Amino acid sequence: MSLGRALHAKEGPAAEQAKAARRAARLAAMPPRRAWRRMTAEERLLKTAEAELAVYGTIISPDASSAYEARTAQRATAEAPDEALAPRGTALRRPADDQPASHPVRQSASPGQAEPGDEDHEQLTGPPVGMAFRHIDMVITVLEARSTFTIPKKQYGRRQPEDLLAGDGAKFVAVRTEVLNDAARSICLTCSRPIQTYVFDDRRRRFDSIGRLYQIAGNPECGDYLQPGFTSQMTWVYRVPLQASAVAFEFEDVSDFTRDPTVAPTRIPLVIADP
Repeated sequence: MSLGRALHAKEGPAAEQAKAARRAARLAAMPPRRAWRRMTAEERLLKTAEAELAVYGTIISPDASSAYEARTAQRATAEAPDEALAPRGTALRRPADDQPASHPVRQSASPGQAEPGDEDHEQLTGPPVGMAFRHIDMVITVLEARSTFTIPKKQYGRRQPEDLLAGDGAKFVAVRTEVLNDAARSICLTCSRPIQTYVFDDRRRRFDSIGRLYQIAGNPECGDYLQPGFTSQMTWVYRVPLQASAVAFEFEDVSDFTRDPTVAPTRIPLVIADP
């Protein structure tokens, strides 16, 4: 091998690592929605892994775990080029059997895909957009999550459209979802509250959703029953302090009072930019 080719081969891993670092910096500088749309499938999995580590302290998604371990191995190889086989690093801790936090049930074909527009003030989540999670008989897919100072309300009759205002020192966290009723009977999402939801911030504070969710644009009306086997879009809205950083959305099926109370609520990590 010539000297030039040998030098190129030796500098290859370092150059690739520097290139990856520059790309990561460019993505970090973009609004989350725009960055998510420009990520490769591998980068989205790594973003999912990082979000799950931040919320749970472990990686729960198998594909994200594999991508994270592969990147760890690549970095170890780059740091020890003279070794025949670089170590794979520390094994990831799996959730204990007595901690059934979240249970993803499917991944959409194109996670994070969204219509363009309003990127500067409506920041969508990174992971896990498009992934469905179950708690007992309720299955929820996160479609969008954002921070905002106003929430549009429904327009009735000839009334002018109104917005719900967060008020001084506060903002809203809105989580738009698709709900599958996999139970044996119908449910009313907005009035009887068959699904209890919360958001958590990075200080582990838990916030309840606001009342009168049937008034939020796009939500089902009060008494509009979702029949078994059908889906409906539903947006939960939370009023939080202006400085709060929401990191997780939690829900539990409370539609059946005979349910097993030992089943822990399902928690979904969120990545939300400031409004």
